[in-house]
Amino acid sequence: MEFRNETTVNEFLFTGLSDNHKDSSILFIIFLLFYIITIIGNSGMVALVGNFSHLHTPMYFFLGYLSMVDLCYSSVITPRMLVDLVSKTKTISFHGCALQFFFFAALAVTESLLLSGMSYDRYVAICHLLSIP
Repeated sequence: MEFRNETTVNEFLFTGLSDNHKDSSILFIIFLLFYIITIIGNSGMVALVGNFSHLHTPMYFFLGYLSMVDLCYSSVITPRMLVDLVSKTKTISFHGCALQFFFFAALAVTESLLLSGMSYDRYVAICHLLSIP
């Protein structure tokens, strides 16, 4: 048995959703399917907005970037979760966890700013339309 100083945190242990390997395999397949659908849907939205010139309006600009942020959101959390569902050692290093949290928080701020910009864009579009005599 190895004794070491436990005053600092080096890694976090995930308890998981289930200890049963069969349940973990089913959850892995379900979450992988949802992840693939999310990636395809958001990539499709980004491609549509980028490729069609009649969609180059402020509303679709914001929708395209919101889809890109959602694509990044999914790619920050889900791959690590999928790995932990099928692996025997369910740990993450402290620095890995901090990095994952940093990207998650940065994307949350980005999404909030995009949604604020989208709401202001719709407000201006509606009020400008109503102020025309």
